[in-house]
Amino acid sequence: MRILFAVNYYSPYLSGVSEYARLVAERLAGSGHAVTVLTGRHDAGLPSEEVRNGVRICRADHLISLHKGYLSAAYIDWYWRLVPGADVVNLCLPMLEAGLLAMATPSRTAVAVTYNCDVVVQNRKNPIDWMAVAVVRASARLSFRRANRIFVSSLDYAEGSGVLRGFEGKWIALPPPDKTPPIPARRACGRQRVGFLGRFVAEKGIHVLLDAIPLVLIHVPEAHFVLAGNFSSVAGGSEYVRLRDRLELLQDNVETPGEIPAESLFDFYRSLDVFVLPSIDSYEAFGLVQVEAMKSGVPVIATDRRGVRVPVQVTGNGLLVPPGDAVALAEALVLVLSGRIQFHPEAVARKAWEAFSADSNVAQTIATFEQMIREQRDRGCA
Repeated sequence: MRILFAVNYYSPYLSGVSEYARLVAERLAGSGHAVTVLTGRHDAGLPSEEVRNGVRICRADHLISLHKGYLSAAYIDWYWRLVPGADVVNLCLPMLEAGLLAMATPSRTAVAVTYNCDVVVQNRKNPIDWMAVAVVRASARLSFRRANRIFVSSLDYAEGSGVLRGFEGKWIALPPPDKTPPIPARRACGRQRVGFLGRFVAEKGIHVLLDAIPLVLIHVPEAHFVLAGNFSSVAGGSEYVRLRDRLELLQDNVETPGEIPAESLFDFYRSLDVFVLPSIDSYEAFGLVQVEAMKSGVPVIATDRRGVRVPVQVTGNGLLVPPGDAVALAEALVLVLSGRIQFHPEAVARKAWEAFSADSNVAQTIATFEQMIREQRDRGCA
């Protein structure tokens, strides 16, 4: 198959959406398929075109940044040039141009949409933010009309999305693949460690975790919190500046190492006693980091939001707390760190590996693409 992925951000930019696209694209390329990724050039130092891990990457220059995305005439031009050579196009949403690209795709070409999350208004006082969100949602629904299939990370998330409503017949629930190596789980040693990994953006709820930390330290004074992830070059703006003073007040118990290098990622997970995902809004639809932590033998405390709660619900590898509730988060952390609720690393890892298989994700993606191509060809012959 010749497969074209269209996504706003791609590696080396690190986010849930970009990693989902990268992992699927590289695994499909590794299975012998011709894979091209069209994305934006978020860093001027990146080449406009290259091949990385078997995937051809084409990067279009931005014109105007808008909300968490951007406008780019070059992106549209690249798409026009690339789409004639594709058997199937996979649009990775949210994406402002999704509706336009879907409707401009030749009728002989199958179209899949990967719907990563609902977009929400971040600045309620900014009319441009409201307008951007409305346009992105309308564009998504337009792309659904053309799509043969819509990949969603879970039915739990999709069923609560007003944007996806009305297209249930096209949904395929497909949890994102992870990159966890098959390594044995082990317990952390020494000081009890709580970990977070993600971009420093509003939807991650890092401020809620910072509210919870002093409450945890009352009961577990030796607890140490590692808040890892990109806090500088973040699409839509970083929360780090707003949180910096609070982080400095907690510096004896909190560290912010920045991005974790790929070769050190699973040593990071396995150094933890518990992983936290305190996300507060619908930009977080699943939280792949939870699965990676679990597969490394680490229990998770996550918020009880649609989609986000699925890994804990499916595996039993952790606790769920109400979103935005620092007291409940602190209480859950104390239960785990004090040993009042225990999770055994080997059992945590085993349950996660049984529930979430990257191989099954890729196999189902390939089977779905092949079926879409057959259906599209049959329509053309009718």
